[in-house]
Amino acid sequence: MGVGWRRILGPAAAALLVAAAGGASAQSLLHTMFQDHAVLQRERPVPVWGQAQPGEQVTVEFAGKSASATADAQGRWRAELPATPAGGPFVLRARAGGRTQSVSDVLVGDVWLCSGQSNMQMRVKFVSNAENELREANHPNIRLFQVDQYASSKPLTDFAPDKARPSWNAVTPQTIGEFSAACYFFARELQKTVNVPQGLVHASWGGSTIQTWLTEPTLRQLGYGAAVDALQQYRTDPAGAGRTWGKAFEGWWRKNYPTAGTPWLASDNAGWKTAPEGFGAWETWGDPDLVGFDGLAWLRTTVDLTAAQARQRASLELGAVADADITWINGVPIGSDRMWGPERRYQIPKGVLKAGRNTITMGVFNAWNNGGLLSSRDKQLLRVANQPVPLNGAWSYKIGAKGNSAVPFPPWDALFGIAVARNGMIEPIGPYAARGLLWYQGESNTARPLEYGPMLQGLMRDFRATQGRDIDVLVVQLAAFGSRASQPMNNGWTIVREQQRRVVAADPHAGLVITTDIGDPTDVHPTQKPELGRRLARAARHVSYGEAISPSGPVAARAEGGGGVVQVKFSDVTGKLLTYSSNIAIGFELCGGEAAGSCAFVEGRVISPNIVRLNVPHMPQPKLVRFCWADSPICNLYDESGLPAGPFEIPVQ
Repeated sequence: MGVGWRRILGPAAAALLVAAAGGASAQSLLHTMFQDHAVLQRERPVPVWGQAQPGEQVTVEFAGKSASATADAQGRWRAELPATPAGGPFVLRARAGGRTQSVSDVLVGDVWLCSGQSNMQMRVKFVSNAENELREANHPNIRLFQVDQYASSKPLTDFAPDKARPSWNAVTPQTIGEFSAACYFFARELQKTVNVPQGLVHASWGGSTIQTWLTEPTLRQLGYGAAVDALQQYRTDPAGAGRTWGKAFEGWWRKNYPTAGTPWLASDNAGWKTAPEGFGAWETWGDPDLVGFDGLAWLRTTVDLTAAQARQRASLELGAVADADITWINGVPIGSDRMWGPERRYQIPKGVLKAGRNTITMGVFNAWNNGGLLSSRDKQLLRVANQPVPLNGAWSYKIGAKGNSAVPFPPWDALFGIAVARNGMIEPIGPYAARGLLWYQGESNTARPLEYGPMLQGLMRDFRATQGRDIDVLVVQLAAFGSRASQPMNNGWTIVREQQRRVVAADPHAGLVITTDIGDPTDVHPTQKPELGRRLARAARHVSYGEAISPSGPVAARAEGGGGVVQVKFSDVTGKLLTYSSNIAIGFELCGGEAAGSCAFVEGRVISPNIVRLNVPHMPQPKLVRFCWADSPICNLYDESGLPAGPFEIPVQ
């Protein structure tokens, strides 16, 4: 399901969803998670749940064990099977009121949830050496469960009925190509040392921020109370919530661009230019200011209606838009959509249209290339009482905000909103028992990086609250991407990496996976996912299985200064520290503080198996050591495991 006011799950769709979910439950006792070829978590009690008739006694049988529960007034039931060792295949049976549902070929092993944004979503068929990887993918004990992308304004108890019903499948060349590469290669590597079945539940969404994966209570704790209130209003009153959001956007615009006018009002006439008749992407209009323009532009047109037309039920159709828009009619916000490409169709609230001239204004935000209204003019129309009224008038435009600034989006936006991916994709998984979570996300939060750490902690708490308090979390630190730095720098990419490092370091049930050396400066989606899977599996072997190996290369433990040098001591070193291609450790900086310009590159030399010495340049006593601190850093400090030391910032003692 798409995003925006017209695509997010609203109250009418929610009612249909509840009815559809109830209908599906009436036919099956077990929840959708329990299907043929499933994997259940070993050596822990396993919740099993579903739907029966109110008051019915439900008995669940599995691997010679059983458990019972009584359905509540809504027919919901939940039982808990005793812990079972790895093995199978088994049959899972649920019985109630003379009905029996059986699920066959069920294995017991370790279950892993895999979530995040596009680098977790990236499919096996797009990785390096994909043809060979697909051909050799025959792993009957690795099972896959793919959750479709679906945004919901309210927490769901089962998967979206207008999507294909998700199912469990064993890994074959036919099933693996569309699955998460990071998730699959992790399990394939892990099976080499942990010889038990692996169940992979994948739910990710390219471009998503971490906020859309958090629960509403966690978001309130993090200061998003007003946004949660707006999302909850949207469930029952989407039009009212939309107007509230539109006013909030107007307030944001006035605050950030106080001299730029109020373009959504017809009275704002300054600075508008006439758009070409053919329309299309604004880069093609011949305006030098629009060549290569990324950012927010304002578009406007008018349409005349009779009094009778203005009283009718109506919608606005605009064709495809790149990338995001918020749209007003006569100064009233009527709709917004974040998704690139889909044709816009917004219902117009009663009382917005008027007899005579009506002004339609769009704020269109484009992040990369070919922005604006992309469809032909015949796609632009009002539909009044199901009759088309073409928007034949001229369009005008003016530039709003240049650059990919943090333009706000409504709380119900799938990618940049709050809770809606959690509600539509994670909540339906329910309390399905799991060993751990693989999390690869953060690229979309680099505009406000200092917020990331508390939100990552909140995400960990949310998953542990549903999947089990002791589940482990493996976090992939952001890979190298972007221009090479010739001077010390500090930006959102580096800060998010540091937030990830600190959160993991403070959590004994978490592991960090370093990827700065397997990224791609020109591609935010590096294709070396088999190596990423190997590193994820190594982290799991340490964090989840207690192997006496370092989880992910050398880790900076302490920095001490004095006598014109700073010595950095590392822990988790396998063998000894090594520098590749030079006897100098490249990538270190010493900083006099946090201020811009206070850092300088310095040479490092390995002086013992776990210590690097830095010579202090001509600066006051340094306060911080940074390493690999850039979008696409070049760093050469490794240990004998072949794994790199990752980016860090620590104080000098």
